[in-house]
Amino acid sequence: MCMCVSVRVCLYIHIYIDTHIHTYICVHVHKFIF
Repeated sequence: MCMCVSVRVCLYIHIYIDTHIHTYICVHVHKFIF
């Protein structure tokens, strides 16, 4: 159970970081283009 929760939290953190990096890149690309 603990392992399962840990994996889930790890996955959420990974998704959160991925979306943040994606947003960050998008914002910078848009600033660069315009």
